[in-house]
Amino acid sequence: MVKRLGAVLVLVALSGCGDVIKELLTQASCNIATAGICLDYSGPAGTSLTRFETTCATSLGTNSSAACPGANRIGSCSLSPFTGVTEAIRYYSGAPMPWTVPLAITDCATAGTKAGVSATFTPG
Repeated sequence: MVKRLGAVLVLVALSGCGDVIKELLTQASCNIATAGICLDYSGPAGTSLTRFETTCATSLGTNSSAACPGANRIGSCSLSPFTGVTEAIRYYSGAPMPWTVPLAITDCATAGTKAGVSATFTPG
């Protein structure tokens, strides 16, 4: 179940596309340490991140205006659901959810498929 958390969070964040396109903008991240992932969102400045922050808190994540950390990152899944918006799922090795590259690649593909957008996994 935890292995699919990245895909699920992207779907939750993308639900209600009309509202989300206005809210998932600017720089924000959500570190969900218990799942071994961090979500990065960026886009044009000056818009609300309320939905992103609420989704992050509901997922027991920690909101930040800084980008996800680079330490122990094994790869990233890039998604571009809307013009001017970039989203990335960052996967990390180590406890409590030790991601491997093959697991992260599978989760990335699932996230893209479920969200109806292209997803590109990059190791490192």
